[in-house]
Amino acid sequence: MKTVAIADAVMSLDNVLAIAAVAKDNRSMLVMGLLISITLIVAGAGLIMKLLEKFPVLIWAGAALLGWLAGEMFDNDPILAQAIGADLAHRLEIPMAIVGAVAVVGSAWLSRRRRAEVAA
Repeated sequence: MKTVAIADAVMSLDNVLAIAAVAKDNRSMLVMGLLISITLIVAGAGLIMKLLEKFPVLIWAGAALLGWLAGEMFDNDPILAQAIGADLAHRLEIPMAIVGAVAVVGSAWLSRRRRAEVAA
């Protein structure tokens, strides 16, 4: 619950800055944008929490997706492309994405298992 509260606060700050940039000097647009944005964030967080409680596999799927995206990001890394060549770096996109997904899910699984052993 603490993580969700922190994420909500960070996302809200990000939205405040974006809405302020769009509204410029229009106060009514700023207030309306903030009301809509904060309502959607709070409602969305509640909906996501209910979905995660009902379908815990979504937590693992989300972790795998984050790992996949992190692994894919290596494809665009200029240092890697310079070191091994852009063509090889591009060909490694899918394997690195798989490694990223497995690394994130594997580390989360190991962490969960260790916590269960300590608690027992």
